[in-house]
Amino acid sequence: MLLRDILVILAVGSIVFTGFAIFIGGSGEASPILALILSVLLLIIWLALFTAWTNHYLDIWIITDKRIIDIDQISLFKRVKSTIRIERIQNISVKRSGILEEMFNFGTIRVETAGYKTDLSVMEGIPKPDKVSRTVLEYVDIATEHKSRLTHTSLGNPTKSE
Repeated sequence: MLLRDILVILAVGSIVFTGFAIFIGGSGEASPILALILSVLLLIIWLALFTAWTNHYLDIWIITDKRIIDIDQISLFKRVKSTIRIERIQNISVKRSGILEEMFNFGTIRVETAGYKTDLSVMEGIPKPDKVSRTVLEYVDIATEHKSRLTHTSLGNPTKSE
């Protein structure tokens, strides 16, 4: 997604520069109004590139042994934070589409939980998505094992350690 946004912004920028070169013509001097317009367009292009990069860079998952915290940067001044408890995770799917994702080993991870489906549990552009998936599933197994031990002990059935 980030690559597509940057390519669109660069395409618009190259059109602006081509137009500027045509307007200057052979004289080598531009009018002050044309220079102002070009400066404003370059500022807009720079801000668009900065916003696209920031939105991608600040989207993070924090994986702990108890939950996954998803911090989604929506725009420069808007952030959404959601949490998924580890024991509620039922499935993790990894998707790679395209030769670049296979070649550079990145992809999309979707976490499915017990309950309603949500897009807040999707992370795109994850490096080494198979390793991340295995790590989360190990935490899920540990949490499930711990929960079943606690349930077994609370029912009055002693474990071997007691």
